[in-house]
Amino acid sequence: MEDPLGQAVSEVIKPLLTGTSLQARQIILSHFSPECSLHHPLYQLESSHGSRETAAKIFATRSDAFISSNFITQSVALDESNNKVFCDVRRTISIRHLPLGKAQLRSLIMLELMAGGDGRFYISRWEELLQPDDLTALLFLPGAKFVMNGLRSLAAIAASLPSGLFGYSQQASRSDEESTTGLNGNVDHSK
Repeated sequence: MEDPLGQAVSEVIKPLLTGTSLQARQIILSHFSPECSLHHPLYQLESSHGSRETAAKIFATRSDAFISSNFITQSVALDESNNKVFCDVRRTISIRHLPLGKAQLRSLIMLELMAGGDGRFYISRWEELLQPDDLTALLFLPGAKFVMNGLRSLAAIAASLPSGLFGYSQQASRSDEESTTGLNGNVDHSK
C-alpha cells in the first residue's frame, strides 16, 4: 500500500471481510508481509516463515464459511509514529448454507504495517477485536445471548456485594496497621 490510511479499508479490510475466497487470497499475497501474524478471538497465527500462505487459507475459509454484508466503516485512524492503522467496522454475517439467523458484528481491526524495500507498506500483523456479545452471536448458539446476560447480571451482583463478605476489609485494616508500625514493632508517630 502506498497510502495506508486511504487504501486500508477499500483495498484490504472490506474485500477481506466481504469478498470471495479467491479475492481474499489475492489480497493476502499482495498486501501482507511473508511472515505476517493474525490475532482473532477464535484463532491465532503467529509470525513465522511462510505464515502468509496460512493466513491466505484462513481468510479463504472465512470467506467460504460466512456471508458478510452491510459493511459500514465507523472510523479509520492512522498512527504514523507506530505504523498502525485502526479501523472500527460494523457488518452483518451469516453462516453459508445454514438456515440460521444473522449476527450484527462490530470489530476493531488494527493493522500493524512495515515498510517494504519497494516503498510500499505491508501488513505484518492483523488483530481483530470483537465485543463479547458479538462473539457469542458469532457462535450462533441458541440461548447464547441469555447466557451472556446471565453472566453479566451475576458479575454485577458480585461487584455490588459488601467487600467484608470476602475478607477484603480485614486485609485492608491489617495493611494500614503494618504501614504505621516500624520494623521492630514500634509505632511510627511521625505520621
